[in-house]
Amino acid sequence: VPFIAELMVTKWGYEALMVHQFKDNKYTEKFYQLEMMSSIADFKKVYYLPEMRERLSRIDKELKNINQLEATKDDLKLLINEIKKENKLIKLIETNFLSQSDEESKDLITPVYFNDVDDLSSGNFTTGKARRIYEYLKNLETFYSNLFQLADKKRQNMITYYKENKPELYQEYYNRYYNEGIADILKKVYEKNKILEYKNHLIQHIDPIYEFPIPSNALSFRTHFFAPFKHFLNRYFDTYWFNVIVIWILTCLLYIFLYFDVFKKLLNLGESFKRN
Repeated sequence: VPFIAELMVTKWGYEALMVHQFKDNKYTEKFYQLEMMSSIADFKKVYYLPEMRERLSRIDKELKNINQLEATKDDLKLLINEIKKENKLIKLIETNFLSQSDEESKDLITPVYFNDVDDLSSGNFTTGKARRIYEYLKNLETFYSNLFQLADKKRQNMITYYKENKPELYQEYYNRYYNEGIADILKKVYEKNKILEYKNHLIQHIDPIYEFPIPSNALSFRTHFFAPFKHFLNRYFDTYWFNVIVIWILTCLLYIFLYFDVFKKLLNLGESFKRN
């Protein structure tokens, strides 16, 4: 989200209403967490991991050809940035989803972390370290494959239960609360570019409503548009209530600016500069 948009009350209000309508309605709330895990795992398997392997393959080829990194230095920076981000994401999945699963599910899915990420650098990067990353990506693919199967199976079992035991209630909730138009917008179903590169990072460009925002620091509250949660002070908050609080803060700030004629004083200050 451009920084200027963070100062616009309409941005916070529109995002809050759209996310709340999709995520917290009486139909979707029953399946949202499982759909989120399925979406994350599917994106990683189909788009993210193949892109990571492609970057690693380019690095590996250059190492074998000239025994150092020149053209692929940015690829290595991207890999390091993404591995750090993946470690944070796996921790979130482990804390918010796997910890709530049954013991059998926990045994089937083992979280995957890459230790000593800072040891990877263009100055001392070797084929041995490349092999470590290959193995890490392989384990990560296994993790996300198992996660997808678990989440999708649980979701399908829930739908089957409702259709067999409460079919009228299920259909009533679907018809009354599920909005396909809003779902298409929040999932960006017509987006052609599923994944993009920006400043040595890979950016997910689909399913923003299912994407966990990964903060850069404890005070970071800025996220992608339509994020389901907002981060601040190492805690996650529901987007709806977080945005409502931000709207009140912006409103109070505007009231203070108007009360003390801040805008008028700024305009007069500009005029005085012109005269000088």
